[in-house]
Amino acid sequence: MAGSAEERPCTVQQARLHGVDTERHVGKAPVVELAEVENAVDPLTLRTLRDYSFLTLGGLFLASFGIDWVLSDRVLRPVRSLNRP
Repeated sequence: MAGSAEERPCTVQQARLHGVDTERHVGKAPVVELAEVENAVDPLTLRTLRDYSFLTLGGLFLASFGIDWVLSDRVLRPVRSLNRP
């Protein structure tokens, strides 16, 4: 999923950093609003999950079709032998 991430611009703000033991101003660090990150990630995650779900569903359909084909052949084999002259 990381390979399909689209870059979207986020509003970067500066936060003041304070020391652990003191109220002294140490510097600034860039921060991003959590809501902006969630809005950027949620649609991409849902789209990627949908794509993988469809691929998995298609694979399961093909696998079940093949298994049913083999099992029905084995079940109907005695009936075919009864119909032969």
